Amino acid sequence: MQTSPTIQSPSSISRSTALLSLAIAALVTGCGGGGDEIDNGAPLVDLGDVPAPWSAYCVATFTEDYAVTSVFDEELFTAKSGDAFLMASWEEFAGDAEAELIVFTPKGPEKFTISAPADAPVFPFTSNCEYENTTPYYATFTDVIFYATEDLNDIICEIPAETILPLEPGGVGFSFAGDDPFQDGPATYMVQLNAFRAQCGGAENGYVSVPQTEVFGVTTNLVPLISLIGP
Repeated sequence: MQTSPTIQSPSSISRSTALLSLAIAALVTGCGGGGDEIDNGAPLVDLGDVPAPWSAYCVATFTEDYAVTSVFDEELFTAKSGDAFLMASWEEFAGDAEAELIVFTPKGPEKFTISAPADAPVFPFTSNCEYENTTPYYATFTDVIFYATEDLNDIICEIPAETILPLEPGGVGFSFAGDDPFQDGPATYMVQLNAFRAQCGGAENGYVSVPQTEVFGVTTNLVPLISLIGP
């Protein structure tokens, strides 16, 4: 099954991406527990572990086994007690307390969300950070080449993997830039550069080619930039 790439607003980029993937994944077979595989047989990268340099940022460590589900309550995989995940956000959103956690896959980062009542923000994990008291960052998951236009002919900058910078005002977002959102293979996205502007000649946006992959049985393209939080 293949997802249609979704235009992201700066305020909802992470949550909408995660909800889209998890919602469609409810229509297919989910994964099992820690050490799971995505449906094409490629192992998830350190599922339940957060390697350096990401471990210096906010990490959620589960204190109980927790079934991660789609918005249709279909189980995708089980985060086991002791499993750790990098955190993308941890704050009140749309009337709920929400923790957005990151799964590393071979082709890019995917996210899932855990919600709790805003007046009782109790979560099934501990963290080295405090709820609603974090610092936002913007990072590259893989080596990324940004282009000036969607035809990908004019390189404006190349950013190495695991470059992590403080998020600047203005937010982040990306949108599909091709003609056919259901095409097979790599897809082109326009990305707001935010913290990477200085390294990209002051450009506000850049275009990037994103390979196709499968996560939780869903064929998708994972933009290799992530927002995350630190202490």
